[in-house]
Amino acid sequence: MIGLSVRLGRGHKWYLIVLILINLLARTGPAMSADAYAQAKSDVQVLASVDFAGRANDSDGSRLAQNYLRARFKETGLEALPQAPDFSHRFSLSAGLTRVEGVNLVGKIAGQHSSQYIVITAHYDHLGRENGQMYLGADDNASGVAAMLFLASYVAENPLYHSVLFIATDAEERGLFGARAVLEQPLIERDKLLMNLNLDMLARVGKPARLYLSGEKTHASFMGITRAVNQQMAALSADPIKVIKAHRQPKGRRSLLNQINYRRASDHAVFAEYDIAYLFFGVGDHRHYHTPYDTAENIDFEQFNIVLETAKALSILADAAMQDTAVK
Repeated sequence: MIGLSVRLGRGHKWYLIVLILINLLARTGPAMSADAYAQAKSDVQVLASVDFAGRANDSDGSRLAQNYLRARFKETGLEALPQAPDFSHRFSLSAGLTRVEGVNLVGKIAGQHSSQYIVITAHYDHLGRENGQMYLGADDNASGVAAMLFLASYVAENPLYHSVLFIATDAEERGLFGARAVLEQPLIERDKLLMNLNLDMLARVGKPARLYLSGEKTHASFMGITRAVNQQMAALSADPIKVIKAHRQPKGRRSLLNQINYRRASDHAVFAEYDIAYLFFGVGDHRHYHTPYDTAENIDFEQFNIVLETAKALSILADAAMQDTAVK
């Protein structure tokens, strides 16, 4: 893919997709090892364990998650930023009368050809304890954090064209505060942030299994990327999970009164406010969303392995798509 100038615009979209796929199939080779899948499963199980108590912002469970993620960032080969030598980006933000303090975990991997950053985000906080019940947040969003760590392990061994910033955000459930801190109290200048790939809820793919990718219209270079991901996974997997362009309103949310605004639903919304292109990757709404039943025991980890490979394919395609916008 090095040296391939890519723009997935309308005029030459399908021709360039074929070129990208040929190049990617030669480059990516076999799927990640069984050890990488086992580690991702372990990451979900640990983060969604009773010991971490649902990882509510500014809780003991959150602090346990932070310590775990610092260790995992180091294990995966992520480099700390000079302003956050222990990977910790501490922030304090206000919204109206609410003041929120939190800690994002931030690491980077230098790109082969560009100092601009693809920002991969996954929020690690969840709801904690409410009304005497514990909300462990396995799908939401231990799964996204595990996928982000999986991608970090891959990119550490196979650097992309662009540099990559990996951020486990805090206080997403309270109003996207961690993502807002990334852009309002930045460790990296905003003009170096090329795009955001946001991973939120990746494990409960449903029946039939489906994943969703929103944000294709946020940059001309993303046009056709959903189809490209599906084509690549069809070539690499005997049982791919179909990726649907743009999130769909679930049954029971058809009226305007209770529809989910997916543009505002997760951390990518803050990047959109700053006119930074984004791709939002995840599953649809499901019956265990924001309930005590969102546990690791309810995840099919064989399917989750396919999700991880799909996320890897998506990250490589996004890196390729943005090459002609990069500043070296």
